[in-house]
Amino acid sequence: MQIKALLIDADGVIQKPTRDWTEAFESLFALSDRETATKFKADVDAAEALTLTTHGGFREELEKVVAKWRLGYKADQVIEVMYSIVCHEENMSVFRSLRRQGIVCCVASNQQTGRAQHMSENLGYRGFFDHELYSCRLGAAKPDRKFFTAALTTIGQPPSSTLFIDDREENVAGARRAGLNAELYDAATGADTLRALLKGYGLVDS
Repeated sequence: MQIKALLIDADGVIQKPTRDWTEAFESLFALSDRETATKFKADVDAAEALTLTTHGGFREELEKVVAKWRLGYKADQVIEVMYSIVCHEENMSVFRSLRRQGIVCCVASNQQTGRAQHMSENLGYRGFFDHELYSCRLGAAKPDRKFFTAALTTIGQPPSSTLFIDDREENVAGARRAGLNAELYDAATGADTLRALLKGYGLVDS
């Protein structure tokens, strides 16, 4: 069946960080060394993981982390680092062209509520994509089949006419188990790699 819709991962495909989290945390909070900073980042990641499928709650979990590390009122600085992201402009240009051809393009990403709102409003995804499919809004996270079922229901497309693109193998495998066409892609390999991938589905000429 012809591909009519794309579900596109955010981090690693559409967008990239402007700061290395571990380096930023080590510097901001005067952590003793990289190993300590890595442990702190792991705690931040764990706090985020707890709230990927809920409405809100990340701030509260993060406050527990900064309290554990005795960092005082540092939650805002952590959030600032996490929100330091920009779009891969050349990739966005590719997706913009597909939308002009009538292909439904949707961001499909595991995000907690605050970061999803930042991406939607400050990076402009609300106006760019046909749908924003965030785990915190769908109530399920990749690679859970429930994420893909909810996403397909939202966009009104069958899995056979939908292509999912992600930089994590487990998410690609999850999409395939749900019946979607799915491909592994890392934006670090460049926009030409993305175009070649899409060409294989007849979505771009070159």
